[in-house]
Amino acid sequence: NGDGFADAIVTAPRGMHPASVLFGGSAFFYAGTAEGLPLHGELLPPFPGHSAWDLLRTVSGIGDFNGDGHTDFALVLGNDERADPLPEGFHYPVDCMPVRNDGGGLYIFLGGPDAFDFVPDYVYWGSGVGDVPDRLVGGYDFNGDGLHDIAMGSHRNDTDGLNDRGAVVLIAGLPDPMPGMISVLCEPMLEITGDEAGNHLG
Repeated sequence: NGDGFADAIVTAPRGMHPASVLFGGSAFFYAGTAEGLPLHGELLPPFPGHSAWDLLRTVSGIGDFNGDGHTDFALVLGNDERADPLPEGFHYPVDCMPVRNDGGGLYIFLGGPDAFDFVPDYVYWGSGVGDVPDRLVGGYDFNGDGLHDIAMGSHRNDTDGLNDRGAVVLIAGLPDPMPGMISVLCEPMLEITGDEAGNHLG
């Protein structure tokens, strides 16, 4: 939140949100202070795209994804898929991504005093049916453009019919193209898959 104190976010993948998000998973925000972290966190409200059985699997700090000087974070909803049609509030410049059941959703939240509001600023949906991503690493500049990128792993990926070969996608950091809306990221910078069935890459 840009106040100079380190914060924390914790997920409960099968949490039943009181706003009727059945097994959508829950996340709790712990705002840091001069005395440290509080004993009880603030329950994040449901955000656009977060629905029943999405299973909010993991969270990670991802460095400065958009280059504004503030630390950002991302949540992975393992069993998420793109809504069809997309509701209002999403910036979807081209028809770039089909609906893939349980392909997973990566929701990116910008940090900083002017951007931090528990509403995602970007989303990337997985391209494989049943990928169910559950690994996330950020804070590294893989392509050397000065922005931090994200690696998301899906060890159950079955590309080309090879069961559980696994996959990792790299999502390139970029400035927010449409502040106030959730920008859909159509393509990963790179996708790497396991060499053979059962590799569980990711």
